[in-house]
This record gives sequence, C-alpha cells and structure tokens, in this order.
Amino acid sequence: CSKTFRSRETYELHMNKHTSTGRFKCPIQGCNITYLQEKIPERHLRTHESNKP
Repeated sequence: CSKTFRSRETYELHMNKHTSTGRFKCPIQGCNITYLQEKIPERHLRTHESNKP
C-alpha cells in the first residue's frame, strides 16, 4: 500500500487494516471477511446482494 498520511496516528490506524485479524466476522454464511470494528460496513454487505440468484 502506498497511501500517505499526515500523522503517525492515522498511519497506525490504517496499518491495522493490513496487519490485524478482525475480531468480528461477516454474518453471511461462507464469507471469511473479518473486521476490526463490530459494525459491518454497508459497502461490503452490498457485494453479497449482487451474488444473490
């Protein structure tokens, strides 16, 4: 990732996305995506809607 940051704090928060395993799992069966925060981003859930038959 080549993203740049103005502060060390925002850099460290961003790096957690790359290096940390999320504690919270997507509720969709068969999806292995995990998140650091409990609230599942709506953008990710919409990816499942496009896969419905």
